[in-house]
Amino acid sequence: CWKFQFGFIPNNSLSTSASTCVSIKDWCKYIDELRAKYNVLRKQNVIDPTQDETDALLNNPLSSMENSSWAQYHRDQDLLEEVKKDLDRLFPRGCGDYFTENLQIRQKLQNVLFLWSKLHPGTSYRQGMHELAAPFLYLLEAESLNLIGTGLDNIDSESEEERERRQSLIQLMDAEYVEHDLFWLFERVMREI
Repeated sequence: CWKFQFGFIPNNSLSTSASTCVSIKDWCKYIDELRAKYNVLRKQNVIDPTQDETDALLNNPLSSMENSSWAQYHRDQDLLEEVKKDLDRLFPRGCGDYFTENLQIRQKLQNVLFLWSKLHPGTSYRQGMHELAAPFLYLLEAESLNLIGTGLDNIDSESEEERERRQSLIQLMDAEYVEHDLFWLFERVMREI
């Protein structure tokens, strides 16, 4: 699993030594915390100026105040346009039309690149970052499990230990969190560059 290879999940959780092995429950808690942190970061950094309840005379689309939510929103739109330009040129080999045909996939990639760039203003977005993130998105999507209606999330004939392992795998590979996991993988890779 790529999440282990790039340190998104601590590799010591695979250890057979009791002194270094992280319990499955701790491992799942770690995953949940990172995914929750991603949600918080998105909420804090994706500006919707229509939801700002400050004085309308100070906070409006024509405001010249540099720190107004509308001014930040317009700066964010410039950054988003820069990311979108690169996404329009995304054609990694071996993926066919995967990125050009699937708008939901492109949106996930855009969200991750935008948020990462906002959190790292010194670097911000640079041409080609999409080429680093896209293969991870492709792999995460390929490995993800969409279990709705499959019955795999509720098997009664297994032991408690088997059930715990299966639930951990389901949690790790949950298709709902591909964007969250992509962010943390990209964060990890960019830290090493």
